[in-house]
Amino acid sequence: MSRKKSSSVTLADVAFHSGFSTSTVSRVFNESDAVRPSSRERILATARELGYRPNSSARALASGRTHTIGLVVVGNLSHGAAELVAALESEFRKSGFRLLLATTPTFSTEEISVVVEQIRSSQIEALVGILGSSATFVSALQSQGGFHVPVVLVCSSDIGVSGASIRGFDQMSGISHAVKHLSSQNINAMLHVTGDLRFDDASVRLSSFLTACEKFGVAGTWYNSGGWSARAGYEAGQRLSAENLPRGIIAGNDAIAVGLMRALREKNLTAGKDYAIVGFDDNPISGFLDVSLTSVVQDYELMSAQIFNEVFSLVDGANPTVELLDAPLIVRESSVLRG
Repeated sequence: MSRKKSSSVTLADVAFHSGFSTSTVSRVFNESDAVRPSSRERILATARELGYRPNSSARALASGRTHTIGLVVVGNLSHGAAELVAALESEFRKSGFRLLLATTPTFSTEEISVVVEQIRSSQIEALVGILGSSATFVSALQSQGGFHVPVVLVCSSDIGVSGASIRGFDQMSGISHAVKHLSSQNINAMLHVTGDLRFDDASVRLSSFLTACEKFGVAGTWYNSGGWSARAGYEAGQRLSAENLPRGIIAGNDAIAVGLMRALREKNLTAGKDYAIVGFDDNPISGFLDVSLTSVVQDYELMSAQIFNEVFSLVDGANPTVELLDAPLIVRESSVLRG
């Protein structure tokens, strides 16, 4: 069989070389059930041999489906968000869908509105939002007339939005596990070094920390690092007084914890000996530090599966739901006081 360049191979070429009519070949690529399995396999084999690639726009016009899911990330594409985006892309791609990604690092309602409008113009079948700030994203959607497609919002808590499903990690459960673990070692004073408090994750973790401290009878104080990086943690650690440092520390994420540990080591204070520290999000490097870091786990593979399943439930007509996944604690050297 002579072979054309894939860019010039047409549906008619596949029909001619496979011995089927153009309409039958078209039904195969539009995923119709009205073609026998043996015929379908023969047509697909011919298409592979010729290097034929269906025109996605033509398929969408014929089937009424675009097989496109919009994904908007509001805030920095940091460790957690990047892991979740990669997992979602894999999930949807394996099911024959493409993920159309847009990111905006700012919390401007106007900019988010522009990004959402650009995504929607691609005739998406559903929209997923990974939200650093849920209020601004919801405001942007409402300014455009609300939810025109099924929507799943990934955020830190149930924000009480009707018409959209909510998925996220239970920040209260993660912080509560950490406070309980530290208090079990008779640590009765704790410090929470927060992430950037403009982000929902940081503000919800802070309120969860204060609630958990009250529950376990612990004196809780907090310090705003203003960021999510190891540098933010390091600079916070430089400003903390070694003499008045609480023995228990919970960092806004693992990167902040790493920076804190470095700064405190420069003050001759060692994690797991002079103080106990817990991170949040279980970065892949956390178990391999000189003093391995205890951390709250957020399972992004599991979250991806939850979002994937919910998107298709909504597309099939189900009502929106809310589910927050537990965030367990992995205990390592940094939080177990010794000596």
